[in-house]
Amino acid sequence: MVIVCGLASFSLSPDSKLNARELAHNLLSAIEARGSHASGFAYAMADGSTGYYKQPRPGSQLPLGDLPRDARTVILHTRFATQGAIDDNRNNHPVMSPEGNIALVHNGVISNDYQLRGDLGLTRDIHGEVDSLVLPALIEQGDVDSLALAAGYAAIAWIDSRQPSLLQIARLKSSPVAYTHLIDGSFVMASTPGLLESALLNTPTVYGGVFEMAERTMMTVAGGWIIEADKSPLMTYSASTYARYSGATSG
Repeated sequence: MVIVCGLASFSLSPDSKLNARELAHNLLSAIEARGSHASGFAYAMADGSTGYYKQPRPGSQLPLGDLPRDARTVILHTRFATQGAIDDNRNNHPVMSPEGNIALVHNGVISNDYQLRGDLGLTRDIHGEVDSLVLPALIEQGDVDSLALAAGYAAIAWIDSRQPSLLQIARLKSSPVAYTHLIDGSFVMASTPGLLESALLNTPTVYGGVFEMAERTMMTVAGGWIIEADKSPLMTYSASTYARYSGATSG
């Protein structure tokens, strides 16, 4: 099975002089190799303000005028769509929680989303139809451990407007995550080591070792520092994943 869709994120250190738009563009252009049907970003500022933007276009062509140059925390996504039309922007990423607190990007597939939609009160008319929508809803209505209710595969990153200084990343099952630290202390993540290094080659900075997150790993990052690392919830395997998606999974 090929798990597609591209993820990236960064948490800049207080001393970083990097332009968030430039870094975001380089990351989006690199992870576009994993999906070009749609792309988007969400951000948090030092003053706690947040925002997001997404469109059905490749990451390298996504306008970044709505991303402040001095944004400190950013999540990014490029989508290979298999469930949910791209012309309905609710299906593109970042996907939002019902109360709008959580912006989340996802690579993988949730195979029991139909059941979870009913449990969470999510309707296609109001919330859209992509399977990823259940993930921020689970976190918002419960906590991170609630993700154990989801079956399938996932790597995710999210920003919660109630804790805007924090970048949250979890590799729950299968979908890859790679990360590094820059010379200025900032943290940068992308789906694979190769894509991460490709993006940083076009960024005016120096980076250290590139590491791959193990499955069932979760990290909380603030100001470029990994302030907490723990096991992520254990997702349930579901054979229906293979029945619904032949070869490629959604994000």
